[in-house]
Amino acid sequence: DHRDLHYPLRRQRQMCIRDRTTSEFNEFCAKVDKLEAKGYNEFSFTVDRTSEGKYNVEILGKHNLEELDRLTS
Repeated sequence: DHRDLHYPLRRQRQMCIRDRTTSEFNEFCAKVDKLEAKGYNEFSFTVDRTSEGKYNVEILGKHNLEELDRLTS
């Protein structure tokens, strides 16, 4: 479910997604592609790869998560 990627953001009220696997990160990137295709070009993020091979994604700026969910459905 696409909301799984946003759950930590809602729960922690932080704009960071931590310890994601490669497949979860690829799913996140696919959602970013959908946002860009729909004209949402104000979505910036940084990515760090952990020593365990997982990804930490920090979303920059403020975003309406409900709107992002709607755009990526």
